[in-house]
Amino acid sequence: MKQITLMLAIHNHQPVGNFDHVFEEAYQKAYLPFIKILEKHPKIKMSLHYSGCLLNWFLERHPEIISKVKKLIGQGQVEILTGGFYEPILPSIPDRDKIGQIEKMTETIKNYFGTVPKGMWLAERVWEPQLAKPLGEVGVEWTLVDDSHFKWVGIKDMSGYYITEEEGVTLKIFPISQKLRYLIPFASKVEEVVEYLESVADENTGKMILMGDDGEKFGLWPDTYDWVYEKGWLDNFFTTLEKTDWIKTATLSDWTAKNNPLGRVYLPCAAYAELMEWALPADSIIEYEKIMHELEKNKKYQGWTQFIKGGFWRNFLTKYPEANNMQKKMLYVSNKVAQTAQASEVLLYTEEDKFIDNRPANIGRAREELWQGQCNCAYWHGIFGGLYLPHLRNAIYQHLISAETTVENILHDNPNWLEVEAIDFDKDGEKEILISNQPLNLYFAPASGGVLFECDYKPKPCNIINTLHRKQEAYHQKIKHAGKSKDPSSTKSIHDIIRTKQQNLDEHLNYDSYRRVSLIDHFLDKDVTLSDFSKCNYKKAGNFIDQPYKHRIRRGKDEIILDLARSDNILENMPIVLTKSIRVTARNHEFEISYEIKNDSEQNALIWFGVEFNLGLIGGNQCFYFLPEEARLVGKELKDNKLDATAEDINCSGIGIRDEIYGIEIDVKFSHPCNLWRFPIHTVSSSEAGFELGYQGSVLFPNWKFELSSYDSWNVKIKKAVKSII
Repeated sequence: MKQITLMLAIHNHQPVGNFDHVFEEAYQKAYLPFIKILEKHPKIKMSLHYSGCLLNWFLERHPEIISKVKKLIGQGQVEILTGGFYEPILPSIPDRDKIGQIEKMTETIKNYFGTVPKGMWLAERVWEPQLAKPLGEVGVEWTLVDDSHFKWVGIKDMSGYYITEEEGVTLKIFPISQKLRYLIPFASKVEEVVEYLESVADENTGKMILMGDDGEKFGLWPDTYDWVYEKGWLDNFFTTLEKTDWIKTATLSDWTAKNNPLGRVYLPCAAYAELMEWALPADSIIEYEKIMHELEKNKKYQGWTQFIKGGFWRNFLTKYPEANNMQKKMLYVSNKVAQTAQASEVLLYTEEDKFIDNRPANIGRAREELWQGQCNCAYWHGIFGGLYLPHLRNAIYQHLISAETTVENILHDNPNWLEVEAIDFDKDGEKEILISNQPLNLYFAPASGGVLFECDYKPKPCNIINTLHRKQEAYHQKIKHAGKSKDPSSTKSIHDIIRTKQQNLDEHLNYDSYRRVSLIDHFLDKDVTLSDFSKCNYKKAGNFIDQPYKHRIRRGKDEIILDLARSDNILENMPIVLTKSIRVTARNHEFEISYEIKNDSEQNALIWFGVEFNLGLIGGNQCFYFLPEEARLVGKELKDNKLDATAEDINCSGIGIRDEIYGIEIDVKFSHPCNLWRFPIHTVSSSEAGFELGYQGSVLFPNWKFELSSYDSWNVKIKKAVKSII
């Protein structure tokens, strides 16, 4: 009789910073009902993984599920997997943080479930060969990746696990069946799964097959609650398994205890196939999909698809500069935490049973904040919102800035400190200028337009330039033809569910030719309109955006001044010299930007100049524009004070932005009244619920029109302040 062992590994996770109502919905629709069904079927064994983000939420909101899972573990029905506590992409973080997060997760599992995990869930199954060493050294015996990882090195036998090594440290690796990922729970009938299992089973009792995937697809993904629970798919599936003698279930640790590895293997850098496709540039994704479609429909070439590989996870950091900014910020802060911890190791002592030096405790808090800032979801984008979700990016910055501020408080006894450093922050081969005082971080890129690309306000930890530029995505071509199917059995997986959450999304497909940061210098052609500018569809004069600026750092007793300058023709034989100087003082939440524009030609020039500021705030009714008091006193009013408003304010000497969610207020003042354009940045992105329009931030564009005589100059000062309001 044919036999096979079916292994199930279910991964459950919600990102750091996700809304509480999303956690609750996931709990009610997926996590709790899954466990209730499993309790009804004591013969079904499986491996479960809950990320630390989710475990923390369970402990606070629904500790009853911890008790239920602990009971299943005691019965030998379930084993729990360890992993990076806050679900980081392990190759993207330093080894010290890999080890620390896994140790924290393992210790948490021991404390709450009374068991020591042997295996580990690898976030997004992102594998790189060097992982074997830190994982093995921290006590992980095995992990699981997709079968595609194995196919790309020519391995066909997926009936067990293999063993790999790095510098002699070994690690067992299981292959996940992509076929089963698509069948469970999307097969129209449970019998389809059984038929497939029968097709791969044989007389050898030592053969297994593994389905490892997200627990959210059992109830939280669109329409799956009705399918999986109301219509009984999962209950029927477990019942069928229990009644089918030739199908056994087991935990992954049970299998490794009784079976030897199939051999030694060295896997390439890889993730699951869909993610590797998403990591490609948009035009490459389109070509990739065409090639795969042609190969799949032609029986002669169907076997070739297993040798076609998509992109590489790290290239999300190239595809999205905003993701790279977060990841490099994370590395920068991680180094600060590690260096401060090393310097503080010998400082712990007691007097009268009280800790005199609290630095070790503060280092622990900083490390915890850092690790939360390593949660993977906001660093990339695929079928789920990920990077496109501002609240997830905000959470990353909040935790990274909090970690950084904690170690700064250790390092600086005097609050009147002021620092500047020139380093290659974003690892592009060019140096950025980082200026910091107690309340602010200001990061400038001289080689890329002299822009301000990060502005951190530390008292209410946030990066107020946490924006996302509008980028062409491969799926944008599908928006006009989005499917309307409501039947989950008609689709292979979440990757095939296509819906639009709003009408006429194609009208919002505007693309930016530059990153949406601040201090972007524009010289405009005379016919540019606000509508054209907001769509990034206009004619510019000169070449200042993203171009190199010369820079000089001047250090005073209590101030730092960064001078940035560039010369270029705004018209034929019309050279303009632009200089902007940013002045930052100690302990001040305000900084000053001084512009000088010089006509370096022998003819008069009509100039239209503006400075673009992008603000990445939450939006909504609790965030709005307002006019400074002096403007209100003379009877001026805003046409529309919402952050998503498109408006033009004439003769404006200043504007404020109030964010009652963050508890901050931003004030911008101009020494010369300007014509102020303001408009929102909306992106069209993909999420598990469908294509949607998302608010990414708002643009403030003060602009001036003036005439410059030959070799004459024009000047303006802009003061920008950030302060707490709550």
